[in-house]
Amino acid sequence: TGDIAAHSGLRVSANQTPVLSAGVVTPATGDDQTEFVFSVTYTDADNNAPARITVKLDGGTPLSMTKRQQTDNTYTDGTVYEYRTKLAAGSHSYTFAASDGALNATGDIVAHSGLRVSTNRAPVLSVGAVSPATSWRSRPCRCFQCSRSSSRSRSILCKA
Repeated sequence: TGDIAAHSGLRVSANQTPVLSAGVVTPATGDDQTEFVFSVTYTDADNNAPARITVKLDGGTPLSMTKRQQTDNTYTDGTVYEYRTKLAAGSHSYTFAASDGALNATGDIVAHSGLRVSTNRAPVLSVGAVSPATSWRSRPCRCFQCSRSSSRSRSILCKA
């Protein structure tokens, strides 16, 4: 009783290793008030979603990344994941990692370095003066002159 005949044609394919590519941080430089976006493309020939995809900053704890386009569920042509954060001043490195639940990703899994973050310093105003104190019609003058200096530029002259 039942189907006892031999069957052929059944193919079992092995799970393909996912691949990470195009790992980058934008912008490439900034200050401690800049939002940096770490992004990487996850591709899986079997169209398996990642079980995890992370970025590690300065060798620390892996941080979960999210899909740039939440509706992109086609992993065979690559799906971009990102993590957004501000960073302290100094030099930073980052590493991407992912898994489809069975295999760890290959490709762009090496440490990236060279990200430099500076300190955002408030500009300092000096040499402020209003001239003349009143106009010829006895109305207050709105002319103000100053010099500004900051870590980004030496000085500029403002006139309003």
